[in-house]
Amino acid sequence: MKSPQKHREDGDPADYWLLIFSAIGSVVVVYLLFFTRTNFRFDGKVVGVLKTDAEVRRRHERSLGWEEIGRDENLFRKDIVYTPKDTSAFIEFGDHRKIQLEPDSMIQLDDVTREQIQITLFSGKVKGDVQIKAKSEWESRVQALLGKAHKPNPLREVVNVPIRLDRLEDFDIKLEKPTDEIYNLHANRWLPMRWSPLPVTGEVEYQLDVAKDPQFSTFLTYKTKHNELSVQFDDPGTYYWRVRAAREHEYRFSNLGKFKMSAKGGIGNRVVASLPSSLPEGFTAELSTSANFNPLVFTRVVSTAKCPEDGLAAGVYFCRVTSVQGDKPAKKYRFVVK
Repeated sequence: MKSPQKHREDGDPADYWLLIFSAIGSVVVVYLLFFTRTNFRFDGKVVGVLKTDAEVRRRHERSLGWEEIGRDENLFRKDIVYTPKDTSAFIEFGDHRKIQLEPDSMIQLDDVTREQIQITLFSGKVKGDVQIKAKSEWESRVQALLGKAHKPNPLREVVNVPIRLDRLEDFDIKLEKPTDEIYNLHANRWLPMRWSPLPVTGEVEYQLDVAKDPQFSTFLTYKTKHNELSVQFDDPGTYYWRVRAAREHEYRFSNLGKFKMSAKGGIGNRVVASLPSSLPEGFTAELSTSANFNPLVFTRVVSTAKCPEDGLAAGVYFCRVTSVQGDKPAKKYRFVVK
């Protein structure tokens, strides 16, 4: 009769080796994911450019390793960007839109369209001057892997963060009217000139410049707080115009516009009987170093019957001032700048 075998209480050595290899593998994976660099480049769509003074980390969703990137690095769709502690970064999207990543933040660039920037926010905070659709899937993915039910977190649900643009450089001034066409001089003696307003807070002053040459060597200037001004034209020819917006120490310039005034033919203004709602005010000031006013130093529209003296070099000058609306005679005088 065989004696019963003694039960072995010691563990199988193979189990110990399996446990050791599993621990080593976990350490290697964590090291690859968070502490190694990679030269991986995703040859996809460039959606933005990184702007930062310190190095941040980036990896694509199909890459295991992280790499440190610096200023003016291209970012691609599905890139994951991480800003370490005490480091912030901006991402510019090429159409005057940008977002700011605060320190210790991680996002993934899901998609970028004209309507919105769609990202996945893993951690940290994001600030932007456009509407950002941010959603966190990090917790839901981890919970799914652990086989646990996902408990909604109100701080990490899908949110829309509307941010109001309030800088002049965030908008373009579009010249709307007149367009590059020929206008009848007699039918459009007072020609309405209109441009797109800048939807920002605070008081914005617009300066309309009109000249007969694209270099604006000599031009008339009109100032208004509205986005439309009617200007009187007496001579046929080609005219060039531009608009400058100013708010405190901010400035924004439009592109150059062009149109023609013709004594015969051209577009006629059907609403000729009604006066324009915004007529130019002030005086036309002409400055010259010659008594016969040839050549002119400048021609400007001013609020008082006096030539501006700011910025003039020392010398003798002659000033001629007339009312913009032509209801006051010309005033001439001579002055000296020392």
